[in-house]
Amino acid sequence: WNNVAYEFSKKISGTAVASDGTVGLSFSWFSEPVCESYIDDEGYFTRYLKNDENRDNYGWVLYKTNNVNTTCYITDRKEITFSSILDYLQRIGYVKF
Repeated sequence: WNNVAYEFSKKISGTAVASDGTVGLSFSWFSEPVCESYIDDEGYFTRYLKNDENRDNYGWVLYKTNNVNTTCYITDRKEITFSSILDYLQRIGYVKF
């Protein structure tokens, strides 16, 4: 992996959450913003996933680094809110509240 989230997870020796594609935000007066991960067919980032035509956008991914190794986990989620990703991280045992 050659991206910012991977490098960040190595620096903090922890977990970084990142989109595999372009991020779009949907706002509502009555709920949390929804963050969507999608392939940007018309914008600046069209070439990134297009170079690897054998796969689709993985959605939101986790980069987890211990002191030596970094592992990428695909969440199979295309849309998240801040609280939903924290709930997900707590369910899989990456954070505790």
